[in-house]
Amino acid sequence: MRIIETGIPEATDYFGILWTMAGIRDCIIVEHGAPGTVTYTQMSFNSMNRRSMFHKIFTCAVNEDDVVMGSDARLKESIKWVDSTYHPSVIAVVATSITAVIGLDIDGIVRSLQPEVSARLIPFSSGGFNGTYFLGIAESSKAVIREFIKPGSYTPTKKKVNILGPTCEQFNTISDLAEIRRLLSLLGISIGTIFPDGCTTDEIKNIPDASLNLVIRDIMIPVGEEIEELSGQKYMYGLPIGLTGTKKWIARVSELLGILYPEEIINDEISRFGFSLTSLFLKIQPYDHLSVILACPYEYAYGLSEMIIKDWGMQVSAVFLPEEPQISEHENYKILFSDLGIHDLYCNPDDDLFESIVNGKKPQILFANSYYLKMAKSVQIKIPAAHPTPDYITMYDGTPFVGFRGYAYLTQMITNMCNAHPEVFIK
Repeated sequence: MRIIETGIPEATDYFGILWTMAGIRDCIIVEHGAPGTVTYTQMSFNSMNRRSMFHKIFTCAVNEDDVVMGSDARLKESIKWVDSTYHPSVIAVVATSITAVIGLDIDGIVRSLQPEVSARLIPFSSGGFNGTYFLGIAESSKAVIREFIKPGSYTPTKKKVNILGPTCEQFNTISDLAEIRRLLSLLGISIGTIFPDGCTTDEIKNIPDASLNLVIRDIMIPVGEEIEELSGQKYMYGLPIGLTGTKKWIARVSELLGILYPEEIINDEISRFGFSLTSLFLKIQPYDHLSVILACPYEYAYGLSEMIIKDWGMQVSAVFLPEEPQISEHENYKILFSDLGIHDLYCNPDDDLFESIVNGKKPQILFANSYYLKMAKSVQIKIPAAHPTPDYITMYDGTPFVGFRGYAYLTQMITNMCNAHPEVFIK
C-alpha cells in the first residue's frame, strides 16, 4: 500500500457552516460535540486574519456517557443558556462528527425546542460528512436565506446592490470589499447588505430591497439563485480584476441597473492607476517571457489570468482550482480559460500532481496558498493569493487584488519583486 501525503487536509462542510454562521453578527453557534472540537475550531479561526470567536462559538461538552446513551440533555441545556444569557437573534445548532456517528436527531431537537427559546434555531446535522467546506458555505447560506427572506413581490431601490460571498476564511476580503465599495460609489451605487460576513439578520431580511445581488464567489451562485426564486431579484457573478476585467465588470453592473456607462470616470481611474509594466521596467529588463502559475479559487484564477495575459503581457502556463467551478451551465469554464490560451487546467489536484507540474513548467511567478508556496521551492516570486494563509495577514484594507487600485497594487508588487530577483529577466 502506498501512503500519499496530501498536506493540509481539505476542510469539510462542517467548517464551511461555521465560517458562514460566525460571520452573522447576531448569530451564536452551539456545537453538539466535545470540548476539544471547539478548541480546535477557535484556533483555526485565530489563524485566519486573527479572527476571535470568543463568545461566538459554544459547545455542549458531551462526554462518553452522552455518546453511548445518545443523550440530548446537554445540547438542550446549552441552547437555553446561550439564548437567555446572550439573547442572539439566531442560534446555529451544529452537529460534529460525534453527532452524525451516533445518529442524534438534531433537526428534531431543534423543532421541539424552538417554542422554548426566543432565538431562531437553525439546525445543521451533517457533522462534516456531506462534502467540502465549499458545500458547507453554500448550504448554510441557503438555509439562512430561506429562514429570513420570504417569497413575495418586492419594490427594490434602483441604485442599490447587495454583495454575496464574503466569509471569514476568504483571502483578502477586507481590501477587496473596500475597493468594490469605492468602485460602486463612483457610479453613485449604494450597498445594502454584505452577506454573510459582517451582516445582521435584519440586514438579511432587507436583501430584497436592493435591485441587484453582486455574487463575488462561484460557491455563492446557488444563493443568488435561491434569492432570485424567492424575490425575483437578479444576480450578477464576477469580480473586477485588472484593467480589462474591471471595465467589463463596471459595464455589466451599469447595464443591469440601467445607468449610463461612466466613460469619463473610467478614463480618470485608468489615468491614475493604469500604469503599464512597460513604463516600470527598463529596456534591459524583458518580461514578456515570464511564466505564471495560479492556484486559487475560480474567480481569482480567471480574473488574474486575464490581467496577467491582457494587461501585463506575460504568460500563464497552468491553473489549479480547488474544485469544479459552480458557474452557470452555459458558461464552460474550460472554454473561458482556453480563449485566454490556457489549456493546462487542473481541479482539486493532489500534491504530487501540483509539484510535478510546477517542476516541469518552471514558472518564475506563483500565486497560491501558503502550503503550495512552500512546496514550490524553485519558484523565485511567490505571491499569497488563496486560503489558507496562516502565515500571511490581510487585515489592512489598502491591498486589494480587485478594481483599478488592485491592478495598481499588483503591478507595483510584481515590479518590485522582479527587481528583487533580477535573474527572472534572463531569457
